Amino acid sequence: MVTDLWHDERTRLQRQIVYETATLADDERALTRLIEITPWFFSSDRCLSIERIVKARRIRERMEAELAGRIDRAKLVELVQAVMNGTPSEEEGHAYLSLVQRYVPHPAVSDLIYWPKNGEPTAEQVVDVALAWRPDAN
Repeated sequence: MVTDLWHDERTRLQRQIVYETATLADDERALTRLIEITPWFFSSDRCLSIERIVKARRIRERMEAELAGRIDRAKLVELVQAVMNGTPSEEEGHAYLSLVQRYVPHPAVSDLIYWPKNGEPTAEQVVDVALAWRPDAN
């Protein structure tokens, strides 16, 4: 019975982090709790993935605070270029891509970068397509 309760709590906490249904501070507490209730979790690949999600969110929120909602095309190009070049860390790449996604109407910017339909686009082309995208155009 206790195992079932821990499983339910573990599932709830993981979903909270993955789907960003709480604040960053709550997610950091949830990660700590996951490690507390599941001793093997700390050494698992799932834990590493969830830690990366929290770290990427921390980076993204810091960048959003620095930008204060003021992001222009040049900044979007800079972020996309960093992703295309392979940012210093996987977490930063996720944070940059997540930040770009918040400021463009295109629903899948990562597809434009990683699975382009026509050759290898430049960062400028990716941003232009992402900004020009309209739901009724597809």
